[in-house]
Amino acid sequence: MLAVANASKWQNLAYYPFTLSIYNLDALWEFYLGNMVIAIVVDTKILEERFNSLALSAELIDEEDWIIKIDYPSWQMAGPEATECRVSRKFFNRLFAEFLSLEWVCHQIACVVRSEE
Repeated sequence: MLAVANASKWQNLAYYPFTLSIYNLDALWEFYLGNMVIAIVVDTKILEERFNSLALSAELIDEEDWIIKIDYPSWQMAGPEATECRVSRKFFNRLFAEFLSLEWVCHQIACVVRSEE
């Protein structure tokens, strides 16, 4: 998965703006001038491994509002039947717009999923 931050530098997509993310003022200026390109790459296998390590199963989906489907066992039912949760594109895109760590994003999603169990 690849995202180029420059494509959205004039949009307000994140809670944490680019101006606070780039500490070097010369680099920030070059970014806004278009002389510096910031690309963020996410290895989808690593994404799946992160969720697996949290006892969740993640699948990338290509829907308008949703990007990840998470299956998890629901022990509240008679048996461990699979239940699903979906992650919105808006939340997941914070990874690219705010330069968040993949580990943090996966952990936050896992916390929400576990609160639904």
